[in-house]
Amino acid sequence: MTTFNLRRDAFGKLVLTNAEGEEFVGVAPVRSFPVQAPTKGISLVRDGGKEAAWIDDLETMPADIRALVTEELDGREFMPEILSIQSVSSFATPCTWT
Repeated sequence: MTTFNLRRDAFGKLVLTNAEGEEFVGVAPVRSFPVQAPTKGISLVRDGGKEAAWIDDLETMPADIRALVTEELDGREFMPEILSIQSVSSFATPCTWT
């Protein structure tokens, strides 16, 4: 069961409405474990870094909320992808990969 609603306003910001009817404009999703568990433990953070809502598992959320959160995360996060390693300057740190 979802205890909040999520939508975009006219300016494209995420607006969270909690069970008490309070609205928080400009919330941002933050992953707790972006590499190990990217769909689990997502905090919806409002101004000042305060948590407005918590998502245990994004896969269990309604499709509309899941789409909004995923879209916002995709626009904010960057995960580099290493395609190949040609050489390593040393096997101890610090080292340079090329």
